[in-house]
Amino acid sequence: MEWPGFEQPSVVVDAEVFERQRLYEPVPMTRIWRITAQASEVIFEHPDELTILPIGPRRLLFMQHNGPLCWIWSQDPPHQAIAARPMPAVDGYHLRASTAYLGGDEILLFSEDKRKNLEDPRYHETVLRAWRFNVLTGTATKALLDGFGSEVRQDTRLLVTEPKNLITLRTFHGRIHVSRGHGDWWVWNYATNTFGSHTLAWFWNQLDNQVLKLSSQDIRRIKPQVRYLPAQDRYLAFEADFVARLPVFDEMLEAKGGEVLNFD
Repeated sequence: MEWPGFEQPSVVVDAEVFERQRLYEPVPMTRIWRITAQASEVIFEHPDELTILPIGPRRLLFMQHNGPLCWIWSQDPPHQAIAARPMPAVDGYHLRASTAYLGGDEILLFSEDKRKNLEDPRYHETVLRAWRFNVLTGTATKALLDGFGSEVRQDTRLLVTEPKNLITLRTFHGRIHVSRGHGDWWVWNYATNTFGSHTLAWFWNQLDNQVLKLSSQDIRRIKPQVRYLPAQDRYLAFEADFVARLPVFDEMLEAKGGEVLNFD
C-alpha cells in the first residue's frame, strides 16, 4: 500500500513543522505530525479532516472540517490536546483554511448560508458570514457579508419559447483568502471563476469592524490578489504577469468610503 503524503500547507512554528496526513484505510483518519530536527511523531488523530492554526505563543488550534469540534494543543510538555469550545460555524469545510487568529483567544471564522433571490424566490443565493469566536469562552458574534461574492445574470426561462426573463444572483461562489494588512486591518481576497461583476477584496478593521470594498468595477479586466507589503507599507495587486501598487490606503478609503459590519 502506498504511504499517503502530507497535505498542503504545512505549518511551521519556531523550529517545528506540523503536517497533516489523510488516511483512508483501514478507516478514514487524519493524523497530525510534529517534526523536529531530532524526531517525528504523531501528536493527534481524528476521523474527520482537520485544519491547523497557530493561536499565539506555543499554541496550535486543530479544527474539524465538517463539524464544530476544535482542540488546543500546547508545544510545552506534556503536549496535550485539550478540547476547546465548539465552533459556531459548523459547515466550514474548505472555509476552515480561511480562519485567522485575531489575538488573545479569539479567531475569525467563515461559513456559508442560503437565502432566496429577491427577484425570483425559486432561486437561492449563497451568502458568506464572518464569525468572531473565543475558543475558551465560546463567545461568538456573526456578521452577514452582503455583497461579498459575484453578480451572475440568470435566464429563468424553462422553454426557449417563453419570454426572456433575466435576474441577478448575488452569490458567493469561490474561495476567500485572509491575510494581515497594516495596523489592525486585514485583507479578504475573493477568488472565483465566475463572469461579470464580483468582489476583488475587502479590507476589514478588527477594532471597529470598518470595511473598505474593492470590486471588479475598480480594477477591470483582471482578477488580482491583494497583499500588504510591510517593507513598502503599501498594498500590491498581484496578477499572473505583473505586480501593481495600489493607491495609498487612506486615499482609497477617502475616495470610496467605508462601511461598518454589524457583528451581533
